[in-house]
Amino acid sequence: MANIYDYFFSDYVPPQEQRHRYVVHNGVEHASETEPRDPEPGEEVELRITSLARLPIDRIAIYYTTDGQDPMGAFGMATNGTVIMATKGEEVDYPAAGVATTRWRAILPGQGDGTLVRYRIDGWSSKDPRQHWPADVSDHYTSPAVAGRDYAYHVDQRNAPSWFNDAIIYQIFVDRFAAASDQPMLRDPGNLTGFFGGTLRGITEHLDYLADLGVNCLWLSPIMASPSYHGYDPSSFTQVAERYGTNADLRALIATAHARGLRVLLDFVANHTSTEHPAFQSAQRDPQASERAWYSFGPQYSNGYLAYYGVSSMPVLDTASTSVREMLIAAARSWLADFGADGLRLDNVSGPAHAFWTIFQEGIKAEFP
Repeated sequence: MANIYDYFFSDYVPPQEQRHRYVVHNGVEHASETEPRDPEPGEEVELRITSLARLPIDRIAIYYTTDGQDPMGAFGMATNGTVIMATKGEEVDYPAAGVATTRWRAILPGQGDGTLVRYRIDGWSSKDPRQHWPADVSDHYTSPAVAGRDYAYHVDQRNAPSWFNDAIIYQIFVDRFAAASDQPMLRDPGNLTGFFGGTLRGITEHLDYLADLGVNCLWLSPIMASPSYHGYDPSSFTQVAERYGTNADLRALIATAHARGLRVLLDFVANHTSTEHPAFQSAQRDPQASERAWYSFGPQYSNGYLAYYGVSSMPVLDTASTSVREMLIAAARSWLADFGADGLRLDNVSGPAHAFWTIFQEGIKAEFP
């Protein structure tokens, strides 16, 4: 296993770059490369697509919808939505992957304010219909997409909340920050993965200290129930981890922070769960369980299921699943509505497809514009 130096300074390749290399080698890649990135009403959107030059791909099509429905199609024939053809461009070397690529472009027409545009892409050989390449169909990090990856963007005139432009953010790793005066003091368990004993009430007691530092926003590491010290593998999306306190403790912390002029961001993990999450346990126990579709199982995975970077304790959620999306959006809303958090810091944003984040954002903005 590589040491920490190698991970950050030597052979480490960021996940997005690893994904890019893998997908390019396997056919057609889009990776949500659009211009503009955040279209306003009426603006055309240019899609940029890459194919492996040595493959006999001479046609690429885009199938899109503007009513929220799932776009579908293949070989230039749309079965749901509208189809447009991409224009073939120049050949470009991709030195990092050691291959030559072909660049393509297509223009989607401008849409009205509030439109959700969803689309899929495929490429093929007009001389051999058996040769077919859905875009971004698979990589080592996300759930398989047999029909190709689902992309999306939302047409609007929104901006980031104005308060965020002036935010001075202090990140708190909850387990390592402080315990309350009537709780056991922080302890050194003797290893980096042990529990030190930080709590939510410990943070609340130190709000004056934090405010005196001049910060105006706190970012808490994940506070959801989890078996790990870091919390980035939730076993519940609705309950505070018992070691940190109770749901009431979190409400009190946020309310007290607001009274001191401090906003609170909560870390939210949408890419994966822990193996202790009830949905995963049900899916692993019963192949017929409805939760089975929340994850990707199969002999091609070293653990028998797709896991975040192969870490067996972090099975990856299939965020293309409607039920998974609905669950995550409902959970995210509850931390904002029921607890009063000011926003969410979204972990591992490069994991789920761009379409997921677009739909997730709309689910949040519908209630919290």
